[in-house]
Amino acid sequence: MLKRFFQFSVTIFLFIIGSNFAQTITPIINLHENNSIGEPKLKGQTVTVSGIVTVANQFGSSGPGAIQDETGGVSVYGSGFASKVGIGDSVDVTAKVSVYEGLTELKFESGSSLTVHGAAETQIQPTEVTLSQIE
Repeated sequence: MLKRFFQFSVTIFLFIIGSNFAQTITPIINLHENNSIGEPKLKGQTVTVSGIVTVANQFGSSGPGAIQDETGGVSVYGSGFASKVGIGDSVDVTAKVSVYEGLTELKFESGSSLTVHGAAETQIQPTEVTLSQIE
């Protein structure tokens, strides 16, 4: 009986520990879904996104940087991000969803985390467009 209780306790412990470390990846497009007053539905929430860095420290060590996945892109503000990545890196970013001047962004500050997986297998290929093409 004690052996079964111990096995059950270890199983529950491992499940709880694993649940705390497992991160649900949020597609970047979900960050841009707005509520009825035009603010991101996820504003103020901490999310984890995965993508490829398309802007690192080109605007300075505090950013903004930017990442992109197959659904969209988002700016990431904070020196803990911009100064630690390079264009083309595959990353996971956990940060708080915020808004600046009406644009959705991730605030990389205390409590945020970054995992750099190295160079992405598939690089983002920019598409050149003219102003008349986007009007």
